[in-house]
Amino acid sequence: MKQLAIIDDDPEILKLLEQYLTKNGFEVRAFTDGESFLKADESDFSLIVLDIGLPGIDGLEVCKRVRQKSNIPIIMLTAASDDLDRILAWNWVLMTTWGNRLTLENFLQESKLY
Repeated sequence: MKQLAIIDDDPEILKLLEQYLTKNGFEVRAFTDGESFLKADESDFSLIVLDIGLPGIDGLEVCKRVRQKSNIPIIMLTAASDDLDRILAWNWVLMTTWGNRLTLENFLQESKLY
């Protein structure tokens, strides 16, 4: 089974998603920043869950770098209401961007598609 990568600098969100997805049958590997994720072997993952607002290398840059090498599905998470971030993300993600309307059940169903 391939792993799902979660990249988020908020420890509460990271813990919540990791526990919820593991409980629902996913193998999860968590990262707290873009730099550490980019050092990992992307081929280990079947899905990436990526926060846009990361410190250092932000989520948009991580997404752009992943897209230069891979078509792994990416779910972008953002607390920002700025439409520009979402438009920029869509240039590279070609999947989905979740904002404040995300529920764990919706997230789980979206994750199972990949």
